[in-house]
Amino acid sequence: MRDSPAKPWGKYRRAHGRLMEPGWAGELTDAEFKALQSALERDKALAFWWGWRPATRRRAEAQVRRVALHGDPEDRAANAALVHKKS
Repeated sequence: MRDSPAKPWGKYRRAHGRLMEPGWAGELTDAEFKALQSALERDKALAFWWGWRPATRRRAEAQVRRVALHGDPEDRAANAALVHKKS
């Protein structure tokens, strides 16, 4: 059994609680979305776990909200599928 790499949202717990954990936040308020979007832009490891490739510059609001609502903190591939889902 492989050890999973450290999850990057742990460093945000003091300031944001579990907001940065995929699937935990549920429906985001506008302020939560802005904080999350800002963190995803700055932190490539966080963006990777949320389903984006590190070089991705644009993250559509619908994609961020979808991963916040339905994401899986243990399954990056599931989060990537949510990012790339057409709705």
